[in-house]
Amino acid sequence: MKTDLDIQNDVINELNREAAMVASNVNVIVNTGNVILEGVADSYSKKVETERAALRLSAVKSVTNNIILQISNQKSDADIKKSLLKVITWNTCIDETKINIEVKDGLVTLSGTVEYDYQKSKAAILAEGIAGIKDVNNLIKVQAASPENNHRKLSA
Repeated sequence: MKTDLDIQNDVINELNREAAMVASNVNVIVNTGNVILEGVADSYSKKVETERAALRLSAVKSVTNNIILQISNQKSDADIKKSLLKVITWNTCIDETKINIEVKDGLVTLSGTVEYDYQKSKAAILAEGIAGIKDVNNLIKVQAASPENNHRKLSA
């Protein structure tokens, strides 16, 4: 069984391996396998990826992400919405007509209904990569298509 110090070193090593993708100057605190991340990130995607890097380690029980965003050149809400709609539109696995996007002070709320869980997850992942986003609230519902709409003809 790993000690908290072992886990802390493992998390720090994992963050160092992902240096270009994660927040810099992260303080890692570990208490009985529960990790607290503190520091500053210049993008939401780096904040989220820092948390994911820590969660990849099997000895980590949970992660509390207290990383603060300091975004330079903050985009307007309209620009964020326009950019996100564009990336969702260009993504072939999501029907953009099924997704609603609201942006308020850089906080993105996704809503609507999709057929598969991967589409819900993909919409959030796409949002994470948009410059200027501070957080993503994914309220998209998953509702499988009815069998008659999902029926395929098999040809002999």
